[in-house]
Amino acid sequence: MERTTGPRARRRLGQVVFALAMVSWACASAPAPQTPEPGATQEVLAARIRTVTIGEARPEQEEALRQIAAIEPGQVDSDLRAAMAEAFVVMRGRQEFEGVRHTLENLLAPLYSTNELAAALSGIPSRPGPTGEETTAAILAARLAVSEVNDSLRAAMNHAVSVISGDMYGYALHSRILLGALAELLTDEVLSRVLGSIRTVPLTAEQMAAIQVAGRNWGHANAPQARDLPGRDLRSAMIGAIERLSEIHNAEESEIERLGAAGDRAGQERIWRQQRERWMRGTSWRRGLSRVLGTIGDTLALPALAAAAPGSTLVPFGEAAIAHAVAVLRSANAHREQKRSLLADLAKIASGALTAENRRILGTVAHGFLNGETLGEKGLVSDGQGRVIEPAIDLALALEAPALTEILERLAADPGQLARFGVAPQRADELVWRLRERIAWSPVSRSPEQLLTVLRTIPSSPRPTLSHREAAVQLEGMSAQEMDETLRSAMIDAWAHMHMGTRSVANRWYHVRTPLENVLVGQYAPADVVSHLRALVGGESGPDQDLAIEAARRWRDEAPEDARVALIEALEHLNRENPDTGRRAVRGRHHGLAIAVDLLADSRAVPTLVRAGYPMVCATTGTTFPELAAEELARAVIGETAPPWFTEKGLTELGIKSAGGGFRRFPERTQALVLAAASRFLDGGARTISASVTAEDRMGILKAALYLAVATADERLSNRANRLVTDVAAVEALGLDRTQASDVSAYARELLAARPLMGPWDC
Repeated sequence: MERTTGPRARRRLGQVVFALAMVSWACASAPAPQTPEPGATQEVLAARIRTVTIGEARPEQEEALRQIAAIEPGQVDSDLRAAMAEAFVVMRGRQEFEGVRHTLENLLAPLYSTNELAAALSGIPSRPGPTGEETTAAILAARLAVSEVNDSLRAAMNHAVSVISGDMYGYALHSRILLGALAELLTDEVLSRVLGSIRTVPLTAEQMAAIQVAGRNWGHANAPQARDLPGRDLRSAMIGAIERLSEIHNAEESEIERLGAAGDRAGQERIWRQQRERWMRGTSWRRGLSRVLGTIGDTLALPALAAAAPGSTLVPFGEAAIAHAVAVLRSANAHREQKRSLLADLAKIASGALTAENRRILGTVAHGFLNGETLGEKGLVSDGQGRVIEPAIDLALALEAPALTEILERLAADPGQLARFGVAPQRADELVWRLRERIAWSPVSRSPEQLLTVLRTIPSSPRPTLSHREAAVQLEGMSAQEMDETLRSAMIDAWAHMHMGTRSVANRWYHVRTPLENVLVGQYAPADVVSHLRALVGGESGPDQDLAIEAARRWRDEAPEDARVALIEALEHLNRENPDTGRRAVRGRHHGLAIAVDLLADSRAVPTLVRAGYPMVCATTGTTFPELAAEELARAVIGETAPPWFTEKGLTELGIKSAGGGFRRFPERTQALVLAAASRFLDGGARTISASVTAEDRMGILKAALYLAVATADERLSNRANRLVTDVAAVEALGLDRTQASDVSAYARELLAARPLMGPWDC
C-alpha cells in the first residue's frame, strides 16, 4: 500500500485539493483568468503571488498557483517559497481568498523540512516580526504527525512558546497553534518527567512549555480542549514542582523584606533584577501550575498551594483550605505577599457558610492583624502593611462578628491608629475611606467657611488627606446657588493646582480633583466655553481655559456649532504656538484639547488634528475619516515645516495604515501622496533632512520611511529598499555615518524579510 504521509504524499494531496479549489474559485470569479505565456519563471510567479499581499484577488494569482502546483518541491527556489508564505499568511481570515488558502497550505507543506521549520521557529521573536516564514512554520509544524516531529523541531517549538510573552500580540496565533501541537506531543508521562525535573530557576524552555501545556489542558474549567484529568504521577510531579519553586520564591521575598527593614535598597534591587531575568518577563510559572491544581480540585495539593499563595486558587476548596492557609499565616517565615494573598482568599471563603470552629479561627486571625499584634510580631515595614491590612479588613467584614465590627468602627473613626501600626499616612487615609464606604459611615458636614479653609490648604499640602476628599465630595453635592464667588474661586485655585502639576501629582489628587472638576465644569454654559476658548487664541492662559476644554470634551459630538469652531481654532493656535514644546502644562492642555476636538467627529477638524500629531499610534489617527486623515498626514510629512518627531511618527502611522492591503484601499490621490512621502526621504539624499536634525532623529525618520515603503508593497519603493540592503554607501548618501548606515541597512533587510506583516510594537 502506498504511504500516505511525507512530502511527496502531501504534495499529491495538495494537487488534488488544489484542483477542487480551483473549480470552486473559477465558478465564483469573474472574469475568467487569462492563460499566461508558457514557462513563466519562478521570479515572475513570485511577483504574481505576492500581489495577494496588497489585499486584492487577481486572475494572475490563480494561474500562478496552477503553475506552482506543477513544480517539484525540490525545484522551488527560496524567493518563490517566501512569496507563497507571505501570501498564505495574508489569506488567513480573508473571505475572498478562502477558496485557495487551504490549497496554498498544502502546496507549502512539502517545501519545508523539519529542520527548516525548526530554524524558522527558533528565530521567534524577530524584529519587526512576526514574519511570513515564522507564521507559516508554526502552522505547518502543527500539521505534522507526532512521528514526523524530530528533536530539533520539538526544541524549537518549546523555545517559541517559552519566549512569547503576553504583550507580544502579533505572536498570539503562534503561541496558540504551537501549544495545541505540543499538547499532542507531550503525553502525561512526558509531562511528569519534565515537570519532575524542575529543581531551580531559571527554567528550561522544555519546562516552561510543559507548564503551559498543562495550563492549556487543565488550567481552565470550561476550556474546550480539556481532556481526562491528570493521573497521580503527573499530579505529584506538579505538586513537587510548586514546592520547589515556592521555596525559591519565598526565600527571595523574605530576604527582600529583611533588606527593606535594614534600609538596603541596593540589595533589594539586586534580587528584583535577578527575579526579572529568572522568571522570564515576570511570568509566574509557579502560579500557572497552582492554577492547574486548583482547577482540578486536588486536595492533596493544598499544603503546596497555601505555601505558594498564588491568589484565588484556594477559594474553590472552601473550608478545606482554611487550616492550611492559617498554618502558613502563623509561620515564622511567612512574607508579606503570602499574607496578603492568603487573607484575600480567606475573606472570599468566609463569605460562604462556615462551621463555628472555622469562624472562630478566622476571627482570631482577623483580630490579630486589625489590632496590630500580628504586624508587630512579624516586624513588617510600613510600605507593605497597608497591603496586608486591606484583606484583613475584608475578612473581618465577611465574618460580621460584633467584636470585629467594633474594631473596624474604631479604625474608621481614627486613621491615626493605622498610622501607628506603621501604615503610611496616605495609604491609611485610603484604607479608612474605603472602610467608611462599606460600613455606611456618616460623613462630616462642613459649613461653607470650613470648606473654604480646607480648600485653601490644598496648594501647600504634599498629599491629599481625608479632609480634602470629604470636602470635595460635599462640594460635588452642592448646587451653584449654595456657593458664593469666594468659594468658587477657591475651588478653581485648588483644581488648577492639582490639574497643572506633573502627571504623578494629578494622579495622586485624583479623588479630590475629580469631584471639584465635576462641579466646576457643570457650571460652564456653551457661551462660557466659546468665550474662554477665544481668549486662549487671544493669549490668555489659565484654569478657565482648561475647564472650558474639559466641558467641551464631555459634550463629545453633541457640541454646538460655535463651540466646534472655537475648539478647532484653539487647537490650531496651539499647533502654531507650541509645535514641539516640552513644558508639562502646555503639553497637557494641547493633548486635552486634541482629545476634545477628536471627539467632535467633525471632518473639518482632521487637518488640525493631524498637525497636532494626535493620536499617531497604531493607525488610530482620524479613525472617523481614515482616508482624509491619511491624505492630510502625507501632506504634512511632505511639507518642509514638520518637526523631526512628527515626521518619524507620521511616516510610521502611514505605514501601519498601508500594511495588509490598506494602501490599495486609498483613493489614487491619497496613494500618490503616501508614495511621495516615502520617496522624499529615501530618494532625496541628505539634503531632504535639515542639517540641524540629530543623528538619532535622522535614523528614526529613515527607518520610518523604509517601514512605509515596504508596507505599500510598491514595486519601485521595494526596489529602493532592496538597494539600501545591499549598498551601504547608498544609505550613507542619505546623511548617515557608516555605523548608522549599517544599522538602517540591517533594518531594511529585516523589514523585507517580514513583509507585509507589521507588529503592533512598531507603532
